[in-house]
Amino acid sequence: MRNSKEKSVFGDYKHGKISLGKSAKQLNLTISEMIELLAEFGISSPITYEDYLQGYKALTDGFGVAKGGRPFEEEKDPHKF
Repeated sequence: MRNSKEKSVFGDYKHGKISLGKSAKQLNLTISEMIELLAEFGISSPITYEDYLQGYKALTDGFGVAKGGRPFEEEKDPHKF
């Protein structure tokens, strides 16, 4: 762990006290960054990266743009070549 805040957030997430989204927000990360960070420390996420992308795409397709007013662009999975 890089700091005590991460350790606290990871513990709360792992024990079901906070959600993936809340965990990410507390560490100022995106959901995808949080999923990747959890994986680095061997903590599994209840959703896959593909699930996240599908949900995000469905949300942004409904509004036509991503957060910040930018057109939706699919994120690349860092674990795929």
